Amino acid sequence: MAGVAAAVLYRSLNAPAAQVKASSKTRASQAPVGDHTKARVVLVTGGTGLVGKGIEAFIADCPEAKANESWVFLSSADGDLRDPVAVDAIFAKHRPTHVIHLAAKVGGLFANMAQKVEFYRENVLINDNVMECCRKFKVRCVWLTVVQPVAVQAAAD
Repeated sequence: MAGVAAAVLYRSLNAPAAQVKASSKTRASQAPVGDHTKARVVLVTGGTGLVGKGIEAFIADCPEAKANESWVFLSSADGDLRDPVAVDAIFAKHRPTHVIHLAAKVGGLFANMAQKVEFYRENVLINDNVMECCRKFKVRCVWLTVVQPVAVQAAAD
């Protein structure tokens, strides 16, 4: 399943510009920020999760990606995405042109049921911090996944 998701994401990142709306018309024509030698820098939050690892495995077997792109797979050890200063530092370090946002706080069924509001609030913080840095650093393309199983459970209560 993760391999299929990786293939779909990769194809969409490489779709012709007419098929993908750029968030900033001026940014799309500019060279990537920073000292990167690759045409595209793709930052993957949640890079050690199931889908992140699937994307990483797909990219490892993709010669086009290796030639034209630099891929950064983040883990929680790279910084706390709930902290806006840490997220800003991550974006300043890597200067991504593209972001695949997969990171979320997860805890399993019982933790999700016991701490519904806490999980929701922390995931909102993570999403807000990542999206704000995407805006601030003029990221060209953002793929955002929202995994919030506690919201489903809370709605059922």
